[in-house]
Amino acid sequence: MIPINTLYVALRRASKFDNFCIGTAIIWKYGYISQSTYNNRMPKMNFCPNCGGALVDLGRDSHPVCERCGTTHWRNSKPTAGVLIENQHGELLIVKRAFEPFKGEWDLPGGFLEPGEPPEAGAIREVKEELNVDVQLTGLLGVYMDVYGDSSYEYTLNFYYLGFITAGTIQAADDVGEAHWFSLENVPATMAFAHDRDVMADWKKSRAGRVDGVSSSILSDK
Repeated sequence: MIPINTLYVALRRASKFDNFCIGTAIIWKYGYISQSTYNNRMPKMNFCPNCGGALVDLGRDSHPVCERCGTTHWRNSKPTAGVLIENQHGELLIVKRAFEPFKGEWDLPGGFLEPGEPPEAGAIREVKEELNVDVQLTGLLGVYMDVYGDSSYEYTLNFYYLGFITAGTIQAADDVGEAHWFSLENVPATMAFAHDRDVMADWKKSRAGRVDGVSSSILSDK
């Protein structure tokens, strides 16, 4: 194992050239942080990508500031988008996560948005990547705050849409290990992320204004 001070210098140089992840990978490879720790949270930036100076962090609700050049690094919530996919029977498609964080736990299909990507487009893309199907969105269910994995400093802003499948055959891929249809009465009691509870509660409420709990858009499409 190489000396930690050598890794420290390498990390500072990597961050100076806006490549902090390389430094993180070096430390991971040589055993200073475990894979499970890395997978359960987003890597925390400790050095300024502009000059390599140390970042002063006053807590998760503040923005780190470089002690050398004074640059503020904005800790904005990271946007995600997902879809509550229903079928003509009023069942909901729920997936089992294939990777950390929360590997093996139930979740809703979706993921992080690409740079400049609208939430609707991101939701459709994520479903295609994870389940190999095309979906039509019927409306926005809600927007929910959370943190990612066991991180206490990386907030997420999560957009969730209602939708249904228009083409393709369900095939678990990417971050998804399994996918199953659940009736309202049989949805999993616990799910991966804290905000999933609020999403599921709002989904159940949304069914009250629909024909037998099924969207009129789904019925008309069949």
